[in-house]
Amino acid sequence: MSDSNKKEIISDISKNTISNIFIKLMGFIQGLFVVNILGPILFGLKNALSLIYDYGQNSHLGVVFQHNIERKSNEIKDTKYANKISDATFSFLIFLSIFVIIILGIVAYFINYSLQTKLSIFIIGFAISFAFFVYLFTSIFTSQRKFSILLKWNIVNGILAIICVVPLTYYFKVFGFFLGLAISSFLSVAYLLLIKKQIYNPKFNIDLKVYTHLLKTGFLVLITQLFWLSLLSIDRIFVLHFFGTEILGYYAVGLFFSGYVRFLIQLISVPLTPHIYQKDEKEVINYIIKPNKYIYSGLYYIIIVAIILVPFLIFVFPKYGSSLDFIKILLFSTIFMPDLTTQYFLSKRRNWFIIKTTLLFLIFVILLNLLVIYLGFGAIGIAISTLIVLFLYSNTFNYLCYKELLVSTKKVIFEIWSYIWPLIYAGVGYLII
Repeated sequence: MSDSNKKEIISDISKNTISNIFIKLMGFIQGLFVVNILGPILFGLKNALSLIYDYGQNSHLGVVFQHNIERKSNEIKDTKYANKISDATFSFLIFLSIFVIIILGIVAYFINYSLQTKLSIFIIGFAISFAFFVYLFTSIFTSQRKFSILLKWNIVNGILAIICVVPLTYYFKVFGFFLGLAISSFLSVAYLLLIKKQIYNPKFNIDLKVYTHLLKTGFLVLITQLFWLSLLSIDRIFVLHFFGTEILGYYAVGLFFSGYVRFLIQLISVPLTPHIYQKDEKEVINYIIKPNKYIYSGLYYIIIVAIILVPFLIFVFPKYGSSLDFIKILLFSTIFMPDLTTQYFLSKRRNWFIIKTTLLFLIFVILLNLLVIYLGFGAIGIAISTLIVLFLYSNTFNYLCYKELLVSTKKVIFEIWSYIWPLIYAGVGYLII
């Protein structure tokens, strides 16, 4: 890796780090207010409805995901084509947004639930629609490596996350949360359109040839993402179905805190993904194996800090005393996310490989969840199942990716073991304490 490449990577990671730390800090503050305002039962309801939001963001049939890949791959080689892809995607999302709002509006009207739940489902349609465009512009920023503009945008997003969501949640509870989410996303997109000349000026362009290409290749990416999302959300579905919204509320506090550990991983992995797509085979190793080692080394110290801080969370959230064990297990499980290695296989168009592997682990975690429930371990058993499966899933992808890049099995085992043993050592102590 040349000195210029090192400086480029450090610059990208630094800007991305500052940008994301600010928006996550604002999101963390917002989340603390929401957790405290809603209480376990309503926080559980909010997380149950968030499943609609999470899956709804994938209703684009893979167009947005494939746009992300095409944009990264063609940003340097053919900027004109990259913009053409973005214009077609932007136009597609306009029609899709209208469709999503109508569908969820109909669902909300006919379902037999409380008024708050019905209104929440309806407004989730707007939140999903605006999220499409947030994701579109984020992928363009990342591909263009315009992390300075992304920093400014995230400052705006962070401020909006608090001033829109918190007051509305306080007055209107779960419905207010999703209303604030929709409003903040709308204002965020509006801000981008005001400064569009500095970034990318979207044009309305219906291009059937582009759509055919995006749908044909993007559908596999969509299935990949849906299986990955299912692997990460199946625990919530099981907890909700077998133990109800209150237990889900306790469980979701663990998910809330673990999300910020995952964020620390993404600080490094997100700026590196364009390089994985754009560099040749000999160079790409420098953007996966070494960064992975740094990521896991850093997480070792994060676990040690968590050992000290987690018990004090009870004092911050006295309503959530039953969440302590969930927080400990889920914080540790979030460490095992194969971000860079799965991006490697996606860059090679190995979607079916990822789909089949993820499907196997999805079946495994479903059976494991059913087993721990049958044995009477309750929701804690589901959290432990999640930890076990994510550990195996992550290291499966790491091993297979390293095997292709390093060839030598001994080198692969050495690389993986060098970061696994300190994590296991720290993690066991963390879970015991």
